Amino acid sequence: VNAAGDLCAICQEKMHAPILLRCKHIFCEDCVSEW
Repeated sequence: VNAAGDLCAICQEKMHAPILLRCKHIFCEDCVSEW
């Protein structure tokens, strides 16, 4: 996670439509749907 916390750990880009998972991790909606 970067200092600002606004980058997705999967795609390494600024988060678009972030989703909070049950495990409390946050990723882009598109990245989560691909996995």
